[in-house]
Amino acid sequence: MATLVVGGISTKSPETQEAEKTIRARTEAMEKNLLELKRAIEEGVISSEMEVFYVDPGVLYDSDTMEVMYEDKKDKKGDESVLCTVGMGLRRVLKSKDLGNKSATSVEVVKKAEIILSSLLEEFKRYDE
Repeated sequence: MATLVVGGISTKSPETQEAEKTIRARTEAMEKNLLELKRAIEEGVISSEMEVFYVDPGVLYDSDTMEVMYEDKKDKKGDESVLCTVGMGLRRVLKSKDLGNKSATSVEVVKKAEIILSSLLEEFKRYDE
């Protein structure tokens, strides 16, 4: 916000106050997500590797690895595609070897990636009409 003030924006206008609230809310949400990731990493680093992941645009929605943000979460199906990732996910990768020295890898999602579905754009179109 200080950058905007230095740039000459008025701090008294309702638009500026609303922008400040929005920036503060988004910053707090990012901080919360980072603390969740930190907590999840601290719980399981010793026995496995942890990976931060995101979802590429166009990938079909998967409720096992993704959490829909900014939309009604009911009745989301796998035939809807991802518009973008808004919050990183975290997964634990477990590697083990069996008696035949074959390696096996299993993945456990610790925190789902937060995504926006392409269908959100349709909701914006309805508001414009």
